[in-house]
Amino acid sequence: MTTVPRLLKKTVAYWIIWLFVVGQMTLYVLLLGLLCSFAVAWVDLHRSAPRGRPFPWVQLFLYVPWLVVQVVKSGLHMTRLILHPKLPIDPQIIPYKPRLRDPAGLVLLGNSITLTPGTITAEITPDQLLVHAIDSGSAEDIVNGTFEGRITKVFDRPAHGA
Repeated sequence: MTTVPRLLKKTVAYWIIWLFVVGQMTLYVLLLGLLCSFAVAWVDLHRSAPRGRPFPWVQLFLYVPWLVVQVVKSGLHMTRLILHPKLPIDPQIIPYKPRLRDPAGLVLLGNSITLTPGTITAEITPDQLLVHAIDSGSAEDIVNGTFEGRITKVFDRPAHGA
C-alpha cells in the first residue's frame, strides 16, 4: 500500500478510537482529534508492520462483548464480597503459564485480566503471568484457562506444545 492511503487509513482508524474515548462531538474536539490522529499516524507510518496475516479485527470485536459480560459478572462478585459482613477475601498471587506465544495475545490476556474487577496482572513474561486475585472465585476463569482460550480464538494461533 502506498504512503498516502496508509496515512489516511491510519488517521481515520486513530480518529475513530479518539471519538470513542473522548465521547464528545464538539467542533473543537473533532478537529483536535483529527489533528492528533494525523500526527500519531504520521509518526507511526514508517514503523514496520508485522509480516504475515492481517490483524484479526473481526475476532477481536467478537471478543469484546464476551469480555464486557465477564467484567460485569466479576463486578457483581466483587460487590457481594464487599457487602458481605465478614468480607471473605483471600488475596493470592497466581503464577499462570500461558500457552499463547503471540506477544499481542499475551498483552490482551494481561489487560483483560486487569480489566476484570478483583484481578490484576502484576507481571507478564513470555513464560508466565503473575496475577493478583482478591479470592479464589475471582481467579477461577484465569486458572482454568477460560480467558486464554477466548484470546486464542481471537489470534487463532496454535497453542504452545500443540
